[in-house]
Amino acid sequence: MSDVNMLFAALAYISIGLPIFPVHCPLVGGGCSCRDISCESIGKHPATRHGFKDATTNRTSIEEWWTRWPSANIGMPTGSTSGVIVLDTDFRSGGRESLEALEKKIGVLPPTLVSITGNGLHYFFKCSGLQFKSGAGVLGPGLDIRAEGGFVVVPPSLHKSGKRYQWKRGEMDGGR
Repeated sequence: MSDVNMLFAALAYISIGLPIFPVHCPLVGGGCSCRDISCESIGKHPATRHGFKDATTNRTSIEEWWTRWPSANIGMPTGSTSGVIVLDTDFRSGGRESLEALEKKIGVLPPTLVSITGNGLHYFFKCSGLQFKSGAGVLGPGLDIRAEGGFVVVPPSLHKSGKRYQWKRGEMDGGR
């Protein structure tokens, strides 16, 4: 049983107008709540049939989903649905170095909300009216864009590493 009330967290997101949907979560002892023993996306794939296309701010739907799956991770669509794009850095795949190289080219990232993931950071940027497509490694190894056609897992979801996604505290971050 989780010490984190995921329904409460889910309701907090919709209270500020962010559409969300349930995502499978890692199981204690290993594996994924989808129960597929060969799952390659533990704790990072949708629990609903249409995934991020099912995202909603409807309280009844959120309560039904998290009653059915109380430990489900929380997914947020990116792009026009949420008005947010995310720069996803994966430190295991060279994301830290790619981000440093990117900032040498374009300057330090502007201040923004940052979440700590199991293997890196997510930088959240408002994108009202802008259309970007999601892509892996488009800005360098370990540096992905999550936008149209994508989603991210948000705090306080559980990463397969056993760590919870969490909002980086302190000043809004630009770069680091």
